[in-house]
Amino acid sequence: MTTKQVHTVPDDITAYEVGSKNRFLDNKAQFNVAGYYYTLTNFSVTALSVNHANLTGSLFNQIKGSKAWGIETESS
Repeated sequence: MTTKQVHTVPDDITAYEVGSKNRFLDNKAQFNVAGYYYTLTNFSVTALSVNHANLTGSLFNQIKGSKAWGIETESS
């Protein structure tokens, strides 16, 4: 098995989030909602691989740019 050192640069994230928390019926019910948007730069991903001979290895990749967005809700 060979080992290789990989040069990486620091990752960076810019995150925006906005939301609202609400209580109803004399605080017996609540509903929360939030929206988010992330921009990632130099994001590192590591995965484990197994081949047919049950030999394992590690795969590493540094992604130059990625974006994530969505909505979260919560109620009780």
